[in-house]
Amino acid sequence: MPNIIISHDKESKVVTITLNKQPLNICEQNFYREIKRAFDQVSAMADDIAVVLLNSGCKHFCAGGDLEEIQACSTKENIDVIAGAAAGCMEAIYGCRYPVVAAVNGKAIGAGAAMAACSDVVIAADNATFAVPEIVAGYIGASEFLEMAIPRRLARYYVFTGDFLTAEQMKHWGAVLEVVPAGQLLERATAVAKKIASGASPLALAYAKAAMNRNDDEQLANKYFHEAEYTLKYNASEDCKENYRAFKEKRKPVFHGK
Repeated sequence: MPNIIISHDKESKVVTITLNKQPLNICEQNFYREIKRAFDQVSAMADDIAVVLLNSGCKHFCAGGDLEEIQACSTKENIDVIAGAAAGCMEAIYGCRYPVVAAVNGKAIGAGAAMAACSDVVIAADNATFAVPEIVAGYIGASEFLEMAIPRRLARYYVFTGDFLTAEQMKHWGAVLEVVPAGQLLERATAVAKKIASGASPLALAYAKAAMNRNDDEQLANKYFHEAEYTLKYNASEDCKENYRAFKEKRKPVFHGK
């Protein structure tokens, strides 16, 4: 099975992009590029499309980035390649020509939370959880995406602690439109996508999204590269090495501040 499945319902004008990298949609640089290509392909489509539905064919929406790949970064060139792939993926979702409705199931961790934040509308299963626990796993990243989804001061707490947010919490803070039973997720997200697609012309939807994106001016790529620089610095520290060991061994790390 391919890592990404694209289907097009011309009648409803909804294109579905399904992330299908079994078992957890872990994001390493090649998968980031595959996602970017899929969204670039859809953005280039001009006929019979108004909305994109992003969902997962796995148990979880996305369980995050590839820790081994990030840990291996020891030079600016290394980190720029990884950060560039990730930033390009997120920008392709955020900057997609058409509104993106994300159907989030299970865990949306790190890159998964970022992809949800870069979508325009999020429908979450009642078993969905969101987190950017990079700081616990041993690197720096994804804070700018969480700050797009929930109030910035709250986002800082969840970045510093790596704590998980429930779907209901995300709905309370306006990051999720609806929380539905897991078995009804795809059906409800599809209905929302179809409603958006039927309510205005595709061109009007594209222009409205472009205007809002331009007004937000999130500068996602620049922010992501800033964090990547600190990941590189942290990777060179003894604390980071201990951080990775403890994370893999599922124990509390012992830090020495160097």
